[in-house]
Amino acid sequence: MHCLADEVGCVIRIEDAGQPFNPLAVETPKLELSLEDCEEGGLGIFLSRQVMDKIEYVYENRHNVLWLTKYWQSE
Repeated sequence: MHCLADEVGCVIRIEDAGQPFNPLAVETPKLELSLEDCEEGGLGIFLSRQVMDKIEYVYENRHNVLWLTKYWQSE
């Protein structure tokens, strides 16, 4: 994992050599269900989509690579 930050924002790069997995293809979880009725998994991806301004994924050289970008907001 790598993280770069400056006065504009922050970019986090996460890479692994696992099986191809595109987190952007995961459906939004059904938040109206109780915890007991929810399927396991997917809430971290949902949270990332809500918090980050930009998410990009690519599978290259047999690696999953995910970029998470957050821009700082000026007041």
